[in-house]
Amino acid sequence: MKMGINLLWYFPSFELGGSYPGGFRTLAIARALIRNGVSHISIASITLKESSKLSDNIDLVALPRNPFLVWKNLKNLVASEQINIVQERLGCGILWNDWGLFVGRKFSIPTICELHEYPTRFDDKLFQYFSLRYALRNCDRFLIINPIIAQHIPINKNEINKIVVMPNGYDASLASKSTLHKCEFINKSFFEKRKVIGYFGALTKDKGVDVLLDLICSLEIQPLFFIIAGHGPLESKVRAVQSRFPERIRFLGKIPQKNVYALMSICDATLALNPPEIRAGCPQFVNPLKVYESLAVGTSVVISKMVKKALPSVIVDMCTVSKLTSSDILQALEVVCDKDYGRPSEKCKEIDNYSWDSITRHFLIPLYQACIKQGHY
Repeated sequence: MKMGINLLWYFPSFELGGSYPGGFRTLAIARALIRNGVSHISIASITLKESSKLSDNIDLVALPRNPFLVWKNLKNLVASEQINIVQERLGCGILWNDWGLFVGRKFSIPTICELHEYPTRFDDKLFQYFSLRYALRNCDRFLIINPIIAQHIPINKNEINKIVVMPNGYDASLASKSTLHKCEFINKSFFEKRKVIGYFGALTKDKGVDVLLDLICSLEIQPLFFIIAGHGPLESKVRAVQSRFPERIRFLGKIPQKNVYALMSICDATLALNPPEIRAGCPQFVNPLKVYESLAVGTSVVISKMVKKALPSVIVDMCTVSKLTSSDILQALEVVCDKDYGRPSEKCKEIDNYSWDSITRHFLIPLYQACIKQGHY
């Protein structure tokens, strides 16, 4: 039964079919919201080339790159689609921040802001300070996906109740056994006699890819084989290591999200080795989607201490924490790859609570309903 929730989701940097995880995360959540009773969702972005209907209940709205025309288009959208709640993804560029907030205030519609990261450059921080202050004053709820972020945003005492930590999750439709078995591109015989370790994500230093490459280069005689999927600045280094050690590593480049889940399911373990700092004095704020996705398909995960801080304790209990040295990571992998270790999904069924369907039912939809009932503050 539909609940009369008509959501405008303003996400300036949303990409349809892109490599940026925010795009497929947003679509997975939107589909889960519709499945669980939300009436209609309009996802509006300046990066979309053209507007389209993703389904009867989900519209993709292409916005012009002129900020003032963004304002005009969002106003028209709110009026024509009977929008009764607005959600804005913050941190997508100086010129594109706050337009969702502006339109929410214009029409007195409850507005939710979401922040996934905090900028590390001084000039961004300076702008972000004023932008976040405006958002915190004028939004009805402020979503963060990482409790660490709350330590670094300028919250006044009277705004603390607006802060809500939204759990991360995974797409249960891609993690189902029937979907995984349909992935024909995998040559499973290639992996039968190896312990396969996977890394899926951006090829950047802040994701710990250099740590992973050091580990691969330091191996002597070990029955481990690494598959790496993703793209980014360190791609040339990954290719160079593959050229030196083709018997240890296979680089797959960027692959579709459904294939990510399928590959994860045949791995013995995956890695999430984010270091505590991007560079000296620049802390980072981890959004470890791949941890949830790996656990959802029954594959163990070795995580760094930085990743541990960003996860609920029940998820940490399903992972193995390691220091960022090759010897410690190797030791952790030997533990989780042991046949007696067991699959994480066999140890704990709590991962079911982190599907996007579960999160939308028990977290997002009640939040939307409470905001609509309360009205714009």
